[in-house]
Formats: sequence, structure tokens, C-alpha cells
Amino acid sequence: MKDTINILGTEYKIIYTNYIEGDNAGKTDFVNKTIYLLNDKEQSMDVILKHEIMHAFFFESGLLVYAKDEVLVDFLALQFHKIKSLFKE
Repeated sequence: MKDTINILGTEYKIIYTNYIEGDNAGKTDFVNKTIYLLNDKEQSMDVILKHEIMHAFFFESGLLVYAKDEVLVDFLALQFHKIKSLFKE
């Protein structure tokens, strides 16, 4: 798996860990430009990573309020492939 990702010109480290504070499966640290993903076999790493990438996209776009909006971020992360397909039409 990748260990870095470029989000709107900013390099984010991706760190896989066995512990994240709280009951989250992922966390995006905007200050240190790091995405943390919990090593959890029950949850899909792909889904969690997409969710955290969406947080970072909003932040790097200067949209801090949206970057912290879990409902919006989750919706877009889960529905992006459908939106992308529709745009291609």
C-alpha cells in the first residue's frame, strides 16, 4: 500500500497503526499532514482511506468547516464513484 498521497499539491503521509484515540478507524492530522488508519480487519481500509482523503481535500481547499463535517465527508467518500460515473455521462 502507498505510504504517501498528494492532495492538491500537499504530500500526506499514510500511517497504519494499531491504535487511534477514540473509536475512529481513521484520523487526518492537518497540521502534520498525516493520515492514520487503524489496522482493523473488520473494516475496509479502502473505505476508511477514501473518507480520510475527503477530509484532507476539504482542508487543503480552505474549507475547514466542511473538513470537520463527518456527515458530508462520509457521504462524498461513499458516493463519489457514482457521482464520477454520472459526470462521465
